[in-house]
Amino acid sequence: MNFTVFSDPDYWYLLGLTGYASVTGFQIYSNTFIFNYTLDFSDYVPWNKLAGSEIYLFGKKFTIKETNDLPLSITLKSEKGNRIDLISGAGIEINYSPYNSPNDLKSYIVKDNGYLTKLIIEWKTDDDYFLTPSMNFTLPFFDIMRLLWRI
Repeated sequence: MNFTVFSDPDYWYLLGLTGYASVTGFQIYSNTFIFNYTLDFSDYVPWNKLAGSEIYLFGKKFTIKETNDLPLSITLKSEKGNRIDLISGAGIEINYSPYNSPNDLKSYIVKDNGYLTKLIIEWKTDDDYFLTPSMNFTLPFFDIMRLLWRI
C-alpha cells in the first residue's frame, strides 16, 4: 500500500464521475493483504464441546452452533440471526450463500490434539480499493472497521 498520485478510471467510476484527473491517495490493488484478526486461545477449548459456547469477533457476540472436522469449520450465529460458516483455508459463507459472502475474507482454524487453539480471519482485497479524501472502505460483512482519510 503506497501513498501516491494516480489516475484510475475505476476510481472515477466508483465516484459516479466521468473524465480523468489525478488524485493523491492510496491505490490498493486486488489481492493486497490488509490484516489478520487473530483469536489465540491460551485456555484451550475442547473441540467437541464448542457448540453452544459464545465467542466475540470484532467486539460482536456470536454463538457457536456446530463444529466439523471435514472440512474443518465452525458455524456461528450472530445476534441478528445471521449464520456464518468459517471454513478453514477458505472463504466465509454468510446465510448458506457463497453469493452473499465477502470474497476477500478467509478463515483459518487451528486445532491441536482435539482443542481449538487459534482462529484467524484474513482480509485480502478481491478488487481494487481506493483510500482518498473522497473514498474509504469498510471490512466486509462485519462492518466494524473502516479505513478512511483524515487530515
